Amino acid sequence: MANEGFNGTTFSFGGNLTPLVDCRMNESAAKVRITGSADSRHLYIAGLPDEEMTCTVIGVSTVAVGDTGTITITWFDGQTDTITNCECFGNNRGGALDGELTSQLTFAPSQADS
Repeated sequence: MANEGFNGTTFSFGGNLTPLVDCRMNESAAKVRITGSADSRHLYIAGLPDEEMTCTVIGVSTVAVGDTGTITITWFDGQTDTITNCECFGNNRGGALDGELTSQLTFAPSQADS
């Protein structure tokens, strides 16, 4: 029997509980060049991590760009992950023929008060 490990997972931001369609956490870093003037090729190190979370939820979300708060993801097995001090940087709404309306929300860490 296949593990249906995402079905039933929910997303909460600012107290609004919404079923998740998908969720992605991206962590990347800028390349910082450390090459000296006498070097024959460029050398790099990783800069500070840049984190971003994108969640697609069912329905038209009321989360607005600039809203701050805490994200709680409750996984199908009852486990939770919480990310504090997040700010919404994107709310893309849409749908397809014979499909559900969805909102794709993009969040990143913020120093703003929640």
